[in-house]
Amino acid sequence: MRAVFRLDNRDEYEHINRGVESEISIHGLAASLARATGFLGQIVFDAAKPGGAPRQPMDSSRILALGWKPEIALDDGVAGAYRWLLKNALADAPGRSANVA
Repeated sequence: MRAVFRLDNRDEYEHINRGVESEISIHGLAASLARATGFLGQIVFDAAKPGGAPRQPMDSSRILALGWKPEIALDDGVAGAYRWLLKNALADAPGRSANVA
């Protein structure tokens, strides 16, 4: 919310990235999702495409210059988003119990 406040109090409107200076691989993100969801299966990649996706590092210099800094680690953010999804978006889905974690 602090990032929204900082951006809402600006005179100009343009795209501003919000992220951290470190990068994460697709495998690292998949592992984070597996931890958050309790997935115990194997994460498999297509060996025919060993190059994977091209790197796309995020430039967060503009929002950092406004004084914003990341406060939530990736694993914590992914886990929190998953808990929110279970509680709010999927609670009324057919076959789902309203009592989810």
